[in-house]
Amino acid sequence: MLSLVAILASGCAQSSTVLSAGDRTAPDFSGVDSEQQALSLRDLLATRPVIVHFIEIHCACSRQAAVHVQRLQDAYGQSVSVIGIINAHPEDAKRWRREAGVSFTVIADPWCEIVRSYGVERSVHTVLVNRMGRVAAIHPRYSIASLNELNTQVATLLSIPTRFISTEGAPVKPTAGCTFPE
Repeated sequence: MLSLVAILASGCAQSSTVLSAGDRTAPDFSGVDSEQQALSLRDLLATRPVIVHFIEIHCACSRQAAVHVQRLQDAYGQSVSVIGIINAHPEDAKRWRREAGVSFTVIADPWCEIVRSYGVERSVHTVLVNRMGRVAAIHPRYSIASLNELNTQVATLLSIPTRFISTEGAPVKPTAGCTFPE
């Protein structure tokens, strides 16, 4: 309960930042993942494109979408990095990752600094960043169509054929997650 109070008290007041695909460098970030390892977007981009997926810790849609984001990670393996950004402290991020059953990296963002730098208002928002650090695609909601589109965009960045990912259980209509707390 205390961690919930701390998260809500930390707030995630929104930024006026608006990203658009293709014409903007993705904001760099660094943080501590759920395993207490420091990492940064810049370091990850040195070897592969990155899918940045935003998670609201108490949002059911975030858990549901994470299953599909994990399928992208499984399909492309070491060719792409999937990074979840969660509005939580590291110990809570670790617990969320374990309970959600995902293996992709999750970075704790308890004060929503990364969330704000990307102008994200709701969870399940996903940004694809190419190796040059440019925003290649933005998916503020998820659905079968957006997952298939993201899959194609990842394959295009990697110059490889599109891999199969199951969209079973994904919504037909575009679905936004929960609003990050103010």
